[in-house]
Amino acid sequence: LLDTSDSKYKDDRETSNLKEEQFIADWREMEQIIKTCDINLNDLFIIYEYYILGQNPKKSLYDELQAAFTPLDPNEVIADIKKFANSYYKFIYESRNSIIYSFWYLRWNMYWKGILLTALHTDYDEFEALTIDLRRFYYLYWIAGKTLSQIKQTSFNLIKWIREKKPMVEIRKELQNKIDKDNIVSMALYNLTSEQIASEMWCKPLLLMMEYNATDKSKSVFIDLDHDLHLEHILPVKYEKFPEWDHISKNYAAKWLNSAGNITLLSGAKNIEASNNPFNVKIDVYKGKGKYENKDEKITAFNITQQIVNDYNLNKFNGQWNLDSMTERWKWFFSEIEQLLDIDVKNALEKHEPIVV
Repeated sequence: LLDTSDSKYKDDRETSNLKEEQFIADWREMEQIIKTCDINLNDLFIIYEYYILGQNPKKSLYDELQAAFTPLDPNEVIADIKKFANSYYKFIYESRNSIIYSFWYLRWNMYWKGILLTALHTDYDEFEALTIDLRRFYYLYWIAGKTLSQIKQTSFNLIKWIREKKPMVEIRKELQNKIDKDNIVSMALYNLTSEQIASEMWCKPLLLMMEYNATDKSKSVFIDLDHDLHLEHILPVKYEKFPEWDHISKNYAAKWLNSAGNITLLSGAKNIEASNNPFNVKIDVYKGKGKYENKDEKITAFNITQQIVNDYNLNKFNGQWNLDSMTERWKWFFSEIEQLLDIDVKNALEKHEPIVV
């Protein structure tokens, strides 16, 4: 880019120097913005490449950008990339929006970032609606077990449609046609109703989406997928060690233990240590006291876990975690799925028990 600038103003050294100084200043400012984010300069240029091409690159990053930048004013280009980087920092990396939070758990990060940044950079009018439908699309494909190859072309199409200012009603129709063609909802529901969802990579992110949904938006904070976040089995994995769990048969345990009807979220080392215990001990953990009742600032009572405490305090299900309470949790889980992913869960609710895969 600097070579292009030098060539353009070779007969006007003063202007050339001013342009070069401005270019370097913008470049350094862009570098500083990126240093405060989770991406590097190469990532930024890849996302910007997706934005300007609106299709799968056919050549190397260098060749594609060189071809795109050659006819343009270098100072305008770097100013635009700086603006692009600033939008990423302010409206994605620093976002306090719970819908944006849920994108961070996805594997296809360069693509969703490219789509959302294109919308921000082009002042797309229906940004909020786009985030909702894009989240639905990506999560359904993830839960259905699909890989990048199934969403890649649609991701580039989305960038192109946004640049064309295609209204969301049309984009939504395109996405739904793709979902229907690939039979994604049926596959996603099959996996969601499995008796083994606890081991799925999307399980915690899905519960976190439900947690955000249950939290006042003004109080919502991003929850990281780190070692401190624990997927809790309410009926514990080692339930047979405790006589308090004798009311649960092996047959029921095999079906329900790792299913949507028996999982929630906990954080804090003491909570993890307390996971294999009788239900009344677990309730104290869920309240945030911890098994040993000593101070642990990391102990967190999630809203979706507090619901279990509320039922216990009301003596619902006779203060037990049993088949009825797991069935109730199952229904709650799928009601949340219906709301968050906008799919029909009627069959899952009617069946109200996991499928043994």
